[in-house]
Amino acid sequence: MVGVLVNLSLEHSLLLILAALTVCAVSSWLMLALLDLARLATPQRRVRKMIGAGCVAGLAVWATHFTATLGLRLDFALSFDPLLTITSALAAMVAFGVPISLTALTGRPVYRAICGALGGFGVGAMHVIGMSAITNCTIASSLGETLMVTALGSVVMGLAFSIRPDHLRALRIALVTIAVCIIHFGTIAVSDIHVRYQSVNDLSNSWLAVSIGAVVLILCIMTGYAVNYQARLADQTRHRVLLSTALNNMSNGLVFIGADDRIQLFNDRALAIFGLESDVIHVGMSWRLYLTNVAPVLGWNEARLARVKANHERWFSAPDVTYLEHDLDDGRTVSVACRPILGGGAVLTYDDITAERRAQKEIERLAFEDDLTALPNRRQFQKSLEDIFLQNIGAFLILIDLDHFKNVNDTLGHSAGDDLLVTIGHRLRSLCEREDFVARMAGDEFSVIVLSDDRAYVTALCRRIISHLSAPIKVTGGSVIVGCSVGYASTFDTACPSLLVQYADLALYRAKALGRGHYRGYEAGMREAALQRVQIESDLRTALEDEQFRLAFQPIYRVNPSGHRHGSALIGFEALVRWHHPARGVVSPADFIPVAEETGLIREIGRWVSREACRQAARWPEAIRICINASPVQLRDNLFPEHLSAILAETGVTPSRVEIELTETALVDDSDQIAAVLRALRHTGIRVSMDDFGTGYSSFAHLREFHLDCVKIDQGFVRAAPSDAGARSVLEAIVHMAKALGVSTTGEGVETQAQLETLAACGCDAVQGYFFNVPMDADSAADLCAESATSNQVRTCILH
Repeated sequence: MVGVLVNLSLEHSLLLILAALTVCAVSSWLMLALLDLARLATPQRRVRKMIGAGCVAGLAVWATHFTATLGLRLDFALSFDPLLTITSALAAMVAFGVPISLTALTGRPVYRAICGALGGFGVGAMHVIGMSAITNCTIASSLGETLMVTALGSVVMGLAFSIRPDHLRALRIALVTIAVCIIHFGTIAVSDIHVRYQSVNDLSNSWLAVSIGAVVLILCIMTGYAVNYQARLADQTRHRVLLSTALNNMSNGLVFIGADDRIQLFNDRALAIFGLESDVIHVGMSWRLYLTNVAPVLGWNEARLARVKANHERWFSAPDVTYLEHDLDDGRTVSVACRPILGGGAVLTYDDITAERRAQKEIERLAFEDDLTALPNRRQFQKSLEDIFLQNIGAFLILIDLDHFKNVNDTLGHSAGDDLLVTIGHRLRSLCEREDFVARMAGDEFSVIVLSDDRAYVTALCRRIISHLSAPIKVTGGSVIVGCSVGYASTFDTACPSLLVQYADLALYRAKALGRGHYRGYEAGMREAALQRVQIESDLRTALEDEQFRLAFQPIYRVNPSGHRHGSALIGFEALVRWHHPARGVVSPADFIPVAEETGLIREIGRWVSREACRQAARWPEAIRICINASPVQLRDNLFPEHLSAILAETGVTPSRVEIELTETALVDDSDQIAAVLRALRHTGIRVSMDDFGTGYSSFAHLREFHLDCVKIDQGFVRAAPSDAGARSVLEAIVHMAKALGVSTTGEGVETQAQLETLAACGCDAVQGYFFNVPMDADSAADLCAESATSNQVRTCILH
């Protein structure tokens, strides 16, 4: 290459060589810019832009080659063959333009480098054809050296296109320029050029060639700028189309107001939200005129329009976004937002939020209203109760609990239960004559807030509620009767809403304890009693763990037909549980057994009583039986017979020595379940007796239905019988009926000789009470058994 430069005519060649380098750099920049536009174009336009970019790139590289070739002035003017010159230009567009344009289709650097290298070889091919177009000299070159130079330039060209299109634009231009120069000047350097002839036409042909090259270069640059302008124009058009599409597909309306107080942009949604015609608004319109055109559609009068315009002027100058909601005459709600723009103007957006507001109202309704009965729910009840205390209003709170709601669900289904609750809600509303507040708390619980301090009205209302809710109610599947229990408390009882609810609940609890269909008001001491129950529950759990329970044994004697205490044989004991509290001392069963039944702790206590009673009975003679009291909660447990059988097997006590006692009230609820458990007990040989017989309303029916082994006559009849003929008649009837059914009888609470004689005269089988013995501990019971056995032996010897 240095040798060639020595032969150049410096005064004519340097300028053309610098021009060639400039053309190469400019064309490289133009080529890369066009390729970037092609790469960023949409798929539909990308191929067209690639073809244009390839053609312009090929012609630009060819112009670089041609301009540099004119610099070879070996004291003569070059002349070119027109056909071969045109062929070389076409070769540049195909061999260089096509591979280079393909780089716009891939994002992988390796593929772009390969396409760039192929373009480098295309430059070499274009150079060979272009050099052969020189007609007045002979060019000889080595094929191997030419390929080596071309390969070197191709490597540099591939490196240029391997760089990411959005990185190092100047370096890419420089590498493309260097690659073209390497191929062009390198192939000339390895070539020998010999002059053949020179004529006048040669000079004219040279200037013609110069003119052609200049025109081609100018055309390349103009084409590039034209393509670039077209691309920019297309992008702007596409952006305008995208903006228009986006605006018209927005869910909210938009009006853009410029600093000159004129509308610069709006979308169709702004017209649709307010139901406006297209001539109401247009670009360039004053926003004041826009509001004037909107006023008739929205029903604004002149005063309203003036206020709206004044509000807009204030919003435009505000530092922050202004939000408001506007209710239209057709029931819709539109949200308006005004966003001021720095320098003047604002963006108004409109959004139809009717559905959202309706949904919000529905959510609020569901949050404070019971979905089934349409009554206020617990949340609304709580809010109303708090408002009453805040306003210091005298009021009564009534709590209502249905008595047999679970039975309705279990027998007729939940649909019938729903019908029942709806009817109950209607009846409660109709019963409240004043502006009282009726709510459904949860399940089958209702409440009434009476805004009055008239206690007489409240008690009368409670009676009406019990009466009306006890009337038959038609539901899906038939007609039902439920009834209810009612408790009430007053704001005069407490200054705390939560305590008022607690007091009314305590009164309701007391009413339910009295039986169904009762009402009670809160009384002083109820809360303390409830706290005591809570404390008892806590202490009961500790008592089980610390073994604080003890058993006392009440002796049971066979009645001497003569009516004398002496000669009555010991036949068994009744096990009575006692709680020895470390702080309170001995706690009465009447105080802790109901709490144990409510909490379910009676099951654990009952198992302990059964095990301890059987363990002590194992020390007694076989003829002495043990009576164990069983709670209704225990008898509803299907596993109760299984647990008792396991205890008997553990202690070695025969089942015939064990007698399970139950109260008559245990047979009122879940009688079928309890009857099944009693049958299972009797099947194993365990006896079943009924305690406090005669106090219920269906005693004689129970004798036949449950196949009892023994009945214990309530001590109330026993005490009254010696002096009350009516009580004696009842006592005789019980004994005679029991004997007719094969059931033995035991008189309870015997304390006098007269009572014993009366029971003996009636034919009662056994007795127990303080007249014979007080309840005793386990050791005393064992001693009594031994004493009784000795007495029986002595009596047997005397008889014999």
